Amino acid sequence: MGSCPAYYKGIICAAAYKTTNTKGQALGAFIDAIKWTPKKVIFFDDNRKNIESVVNEMRKRKIICYGFWYLGVFVPAKGTIDKDLISFQFEYLKKYDEIIGDTKAIELMKKNKSREKQVAN
Repeated sequence: MGSCPAYYKGIICAAAYKTTNTKGQALGAFIDAIKWTPKKVIFFDDNRKNIESVVNEMRKRKIICYGFWYLGVFVPAKGTIDKDLISFQFEYLKKYDEIIGDTKAIELMKKNKSREKQVAN
């Protein structure tokens, strides 16, 4: 990969730790170089500054961008992750093209369980 931004198997590697370019600049340059404007960018990173750089670069290009601060490195002990909740959120994203937080997902899951009980009775 080296120290220059690179495209590898669908991933843009910004190599920002060795250059002055931000991840946002790397993605922006890639989009400009291939002359393609995506409808939407969904970006995950564990560094808030990287997220801000991508969101700002996409805003310049009038591209919808959702930036998510990945805190997986801060997740407590194993077993505290609710796989059903994550699965529900993923299915909701696929079905409605909307990302929902834990609170809303839990609320919707409870409503679904309540409906299922009513149907079963």
